[in-house]
Amino acid sequence: MKPTLTGFKIEAERLRHGPMEYVLAEDPKVFDLQNDPEYRFDDLVRGTIKAQMVGSDTVLLTGDIQTVAAAPCARCLESLRLTLRADVNVAFMTDERLLDPVAYPELHEDPVYWFDGEMVYPAEALRELLLLELPTVPACELEPGDICPIRNAKVGPMTFGPASPAGKLSTGEEDMEDDQSLKGQLRRLRGQLDGRE
Repeated sequence: MKPTLTGFKIEAERLRHGPMEYVLAEDPKVFDLQNDPEYRFDDLVRGTIKAQMVGSDTVLLTGDIQTVAAAPCARCLESLRLTLRADVNVAFMTDERLLDPVAYPELHEDPVYWFDGEMVYPAEALRELLLLELPTVPACELEPGDICPIRNAKVGPMTFGPASPAGKLSTGEEDMEDDQSLKGQLRRLRGQLDGRE
């Protein structure tokens, strides 16, 4: 049976006797995911992590992790559950230049982190891998004909502001004439901000 990775630390000395494989089943709080402003993380973070020494001063972690994030859909505002899966391939090294990313930005192009040579704390690295899997805008996958699978109804494009009075975004020349259009509303808003209205 594989050991469970708890407390989120890996002792480098144990890896000098050979690679170890860990089963991961942790609360999202361990990854500081509970304070995300857009996504909610209620499910455990699960996975399998293999840790091994490479040379005398590098710990390599490989494997995969997954969890579920919840967020309102940008189209229909219904709650979505998004399964996040990430491949793990990160290194921890004792090179102290890794502590200064401003002076040595080239060392931070790959997922490489500093550790003290004794204990690896992988939570931050794994958290970043999960966050990279989040979509820029959470939205359900539409069925043919722009049908929302949650509401089972046709939906329009994602909108991030007020629509025109007709209930749809203005799209062309009418913007120049219609002061109630989106462009007209933006002009009025700019005027208010500039103190003209």
